[in-house]
Amino acid sequence: VSCITRSVGQTTPGIVCSYKKYKGRAYTGAKVWMRFETEAEAKQTCDEEDDCAGYHLHPQTQLWYLHPRAAELVEDPATDGFITFKKRDMTCHHPGEDEDDEGDDVGEQTDSQDEL
Repeated sequence: VSCITRSVGQTTPGIVCSYKKYKGRAYTGAKVWMRFETEAEAKQTCDEEDDCAGYHLHPQTQLWYLHPRAAELVEDPATDGFITFKKRDMTCHHPGEDEDDEGDDVGEQTDSQDEL
């Protein structure tokens, strides 16, 4: 994993989560928590980080930024080119568990312009 910035937090290795996709919104916070060069690395780390609220792609840097639960998801003219994924905590599970559940597919990302 080529994480550029990382702080140690509570993790649950191997867990997989689904996300809700937002266009034109971004997380804001006091500092950058973690950033990655690829979406796959960002998603896997956010899946496993208990305090991760989601991640977004910054259109200028082309890097994926993870944000803790304290970060706010905002819509603003400055966030027009951003693509954001908000973790859906109720979907997080270890692959192979609860196989009889008829919920969302593992890692499914849904499009929406409205926040939950």
